[in-house]
Amino acid sequence: MKNKKTMNRFTTLTTASALLATAGLNGVGAIRGRKEYVAANGLSGAILLIAFFHYLRLLRGATLNQNNIDLVRHSDWLLTCPLLVVELALLLRGRVEPARAGLAAAASAAMVGFGLAARRSSPGTPQQVALWAAGAGMLAVVMAALLSGRKKKRRKRESARWGLLFLLLWVPYGVVFWAPASVRNPVYNVLDMVSKAGLGAVLFALSTQPVIRSRHV
Repeated sequence: MKNKKTMNRFTTLTTASALLATAGLNGVGAIRGRKEYVAANGLSGAILLIAFFHYLRLLRGATLNQNNIDLVRHSDWLLTCPLLVVELALLLRGRVEPARAGLAAAASAAMVGFGLAARRSSPGTPQQVALWAAGAGMLAVVMAALLSGRKKKRRKRESARWGLLFLLLWVPYGVVFWAPASVRNPVYNVLDMVSKAGLGAVLFALSTQPVIRSRHV
């Protein structure tokens, strides 16, 4: 038990540090990076800071019980998931219509709401399963809205491939939901670090890449 608590503490601290450090990188990217990534870098920095302050709450709350931990996590996700959807829509540049991005953002908020309701339900009951399934359905709506209905111009972009990869990283959250808290907490920490700080780091890297223009002879 002590080892599991140590692992949770370590991954919480590591994730908080990664969130804050990457927020700084995104700030630099928003100021000095390529113009087409200014908005995405600024949004990523805001998302990372929101998540960081929630992780501070987890770090400072040594006496938090599991219900309170779940509430802090879902509070974080309720704020950051719709913003992450917009960030991913920016990465899928030229492919996502604003109306579909709005639908995906709303569905992501509903997904988090259903997830919290499922967590608060009695474990293993039909009600919990039904609420979890509703949340999974909202995730399907998010993916359908972001990945379908693309505009006619389909230029291949490295950023679009990254956007797809980070969108798929949302799937393991639903799987980890069923794990015991001793496993769920550290795995959620790692997933948050990869899906938020990892995405911010990729955005920074893309925004600082030199623009390569083709030359016609």
